Amino acid sequence: MSIKKYFSWLRRFPLFWKTKRFIKRLQGRELWLRPELHVPLHSIGFGDFCPDELGPASVIYSLGVGDDIIFDLAFMEYFGSDIHALTRHRSRSN
Repeated sequence: MSIKKYFSWLRRFPLFWKTKRFIKRLQGRELWLRPELHVPLHSIGFGDFCPDELGPASVIYSLGVGDDIIFDLAFMEYFGSDIHALTRHRSRSN
């Protein structure tokens, strides 16, 4: 087995990525980051959010919506709030 195929095979395992990240941190090429704040998350559809301070009077901006508004509709139904959905305009040539 060649080296290239061996590393390609290794990349399938989560331990490979953890080890690679650890070595990069030891070399100073990657930051040692730890979460400083843990918030309870709630999931609707395809996204997570922190529901503690959200309600019908909340102003919500959803960025990068594209053609899929399933999460936004579920969010509106769950909280009864308005959502301002924004996405990048694509020309026909793209």
